[in-house]
Amino acid sequence: MKKSTKIGLQSAGDKGGEAIPLSPHDRIVSAALVCMEQRGIESTGIRDIAREAGVNSAAINYYFRSKDNLIRLAMEKSLEWTFGEIIDALDNLTRNGMPLNDALTDVFEAFAADLYRAPRLSYAHLRDALVDQRYDGPAVQQGNQFLSQLEERLALKNSNCDGEQLRLILVQLWSSLMMTALLPQLYDSFIPLQLDVKECRSRYVRQLLQPLFHFLASPA
Repeated sequence: MKKSTKIGLQSAGDKGGEAIPLSPHDRIVSAALVCMEQRGIESTGIRDIAREAGVNSAAINYYFRSKDNLIRLAMEKSLEWTFGEIIDALDNLTRNGMPLNDALTDVFEAFAADLYRAPRLSYAHLRDALVDQRYDGPAVQQGNQFLSQLEERLALKNSNCDGEQLRLILVQLWSSLMMTALLPQLYDSFIPLQLDVKECRSRYVRQLLQPLFHFLASPA
């Protein structure tokens, strides 16, 4: 049985499935992300974060000076941890001999599990784009950079592939994941996706990956 890949909120202290003690700084950052998902940014207070991190409020003031600084840094770190670990996990799995399709399935199933567990964070990251039509925020920039990195790795498997078609497939895959993360019950009256259930989520992700697998298997 292959070892599951862990990506996202837990990844700062759970690399490759092995628990790694966090520094107080990173423990506070991780706690802030957990509190923001549970309560929303506006309702998350310093005391909530301190309680979740197992520190006192003075420690938060020492490391971050203010709640606003902590929230900003936590949001930035969550993007770095998530996008960086998807790429790192994919590289590690394929380097260790896992077939590319299996590695992509493993990584995207792990990412989807975290994504659907934290819809408020996804909304917070994309709020400027969703509400104000502003596309210069960190989440949009890093999301596009991530897709470019993924495209580069997949294009190496077929140097003569249609780059535009590959980019369209990746955008379709990413858009479907993000839409259902932001609005998990949007299609319930049509088809209950039940993405909080592992088996249903796995089937959904594997279905989304089929066009990419077909593209990668096609001759150049």
